[in-house]
Amino acid sequence: ICFEPTDLSIYDRNDVEHVGWFWLPYDVGRPVWLAPYFNQNNGIMMISFVIPLYVEEQFIGVVGMDFDYTVLTERINQIKIYEKGFAHLELNGSVIHTGNRNSSEKAEEYLSASKDLANGMTLVLFASYDDIRQIRLDMAFKILISVILLALVFSLVVFFVVKKVVQPLKKLTEASIKLSRGDYDVDIEPSSTYEIQQLSTAFENMIMNLREHEKLQHILAYRDSLTGLRNTTSYKKWVADFNKKIKDESPAFGVMVLDINDLKKANDNFGHNAGNKLISTTAHIISDTFKRSPVFRIGGDEFLVILQNRDLEDRDKLFSEFEARCKNTPVEIENEELPISIAIGFSLFDISSDTQFSDVFKRADTEMYKNKKAIKEAHR
Repeated sequence: ICFEPTDLSIYDRNDVEHVGWFWLPYDVGRPVWLAPYFNQNNGIMMISFVIPLYVEEQFIGVVGMDFDYTVLTERINQIKIYEKGFAHLELNGSVIHTGNRNSSEKAEEYLSASKDLANGMTLVLFASYDDIRQIRLDMAFKILISVILLALVFSLVVFFVVKKVVQPLKKLTEASIKLSRGDYDVDIEPSSTYEIQQLSTAFENMIMNLREHEKLQHILAYRDSLTGLRNTTSYKKWVADFNKKIKDESPAFGVMVLDINDLKKANDNFGHNAGNKLISTTAHIISDTFKRSPVFRIGGDEFLVILQNRDLEDRDKLFSEFEARCKNTPVEIENEELPISIAIGFSLFDISSDTQFSDVFKRADTEMYKNKKAIKEAHR
């Protein structure tokens, strides 16, 4: 089927519906995906991929493909996260299609994760906190059942021990008494421990399963879902344990408090996905620089590092390396580079005056706020 070529001159250059397929790839000079639009030629919603053509760096035209948008939306509608979860598509920060969602559920009742697609859109997955809590309850129930089964298995073990070990010993005792009396008409029955070996294997398998459940529970309880770092719950437990170590051993350590500058500005200007990307990138740089130190995310934009041993000895070198990596690793958001600016405070443990971890932390936190203030004044 042949169609008459479109006369570009009769349309405004900004008329995306009619001539966006030509001018958008021409303007950016690279292949582009067009936002969903209604194709009046065939009466369906479309998405298009268009490639600009050049001959010896001279633009000669475009070539592209149209796709039925419903093919993509049907796939989105098929995505189901647990019972209440759903997915939606975003383009340039705006929702362009939402899958099967319960409209009565509030946005804050969901935990989300996103993935940028090759067509310029973003796929966002939402898991309901109710589902997550239900998974934890199911896991706790399974653990309870496992404990009950362990108790039952233990009872069986006791029974077999009595039957396979204690009873033969009792018969041996009776036989020895008979022998001591000169009665040699006794029978010594053989005993086997094969059943106990089987029970031991069953116990081992159950312990492995319990350890896997415990590991998953630990991840859910002590790891930050966005960055993968230790969270505030882990931090509080670590501090409680470390205070005992300070009292008994007085170990050498330093506390480094870090705070992301202008995170609210990034959220306001580019959306929360940009803020999350800034947080996760910063977390990666921190953990990758201070590899031998515990790293915690203790607030929305605040991190804490405990420097000990080699990291403590090489701190000046690591501080310089961290500063350089932040400077050379901007976060790319909507074709813009968002610089990473971090306010830092550091304090060493003073054995002569510090009695607990909070003494060192307070000094480091104060230094961080001084540094944050100096950074703001320098950018006025």
